[in-house]
Amino acid sequence: MTMITNFRDLGGKLAPNNKKVKEQQLFRSGDLSSLTKDEQYFLTQANKIKVIVDFRSEEEKKSTPDTTLEATEYIAIDVLADSMDKNGSLANMMTAGIPAEEMMTDIYKNLVTLNSAHKGYQQFLNILLELNGAPLIFHCSAGKDRTGIAAALILRLLGVSKEEIYQDYLLTNAQRKTANQQLLEQATESHRLSNEQLTQIKQMLEVKPEYLKTAFVTIDKEYGDFHTYINEVLNFSDEKITQLRTLYLN
Repeated sequence: MTMITNFRDLGGKLAPNNKKVKEQQLFRSGDLSSLTKDEQYFLTQANKIKVIVDFRSEEEKKSTPDTTLEATEYIAIDVLADSMDKNGSLANMMTAGIPAEEMMTDIYKNLVTLNSAHKGYQQFLNILLELNGAPLIFHCSAGKDRTGIAAALILRLLGVSKEEIYQDYLLTNAQRKTANQQLLEQATESHRLSNEQLTQIKQMLEVKPEYLKTAFVTIDKEYGDFHTYINEVLNFSDEKITQLRTLYLN
């Protein structure tokens, strides 16, 4: 079992016509800097990962670059490049000075409305087709928001139920429990924080069903429905959706 924070396989989930999402092809995680030799082996040998997609900002990538993995292609896609806040990192959230709930809602709206997000997720979906089923891992910093939307898009395109999509999304809270506790302790040690400030940070570190719902509701409101958003905004045709299902369902 890996110690990589917020790591999981999207495989095994039910899709239409008694099909399932193929296992050991689509992986999501948090930060991939400072990987141990065992973790590198786990990704490249045990799971044969061929491509890493990194959704973080330039600033985040410079600060904590991904560990270089043998025989693995690295692709950077900054989905929040057009955001006024520049990125969805915790440090950025902490200094923004607006309530946590409001900030998270804004981030999830940005993840489906910004031009950089449209281009980024379009590129990501096309990479999945180009890979032709070769294993891939995608991540951001915590592996919860930018990565969470990417996972939700894939699973919804594969026909996985909304219930299972939310279950996968909310797994982040359990899988980041230790990492979040460490971050809270570090924040408490380095800054004199009030209980209210700590509560705000805690909210930023967790995912809530309302956040993902915000993204789906915004898609419907801005673009009519999910199918139109995929076809016309992300320029991902029905033919490509069929291709995606052929590659990632069995």
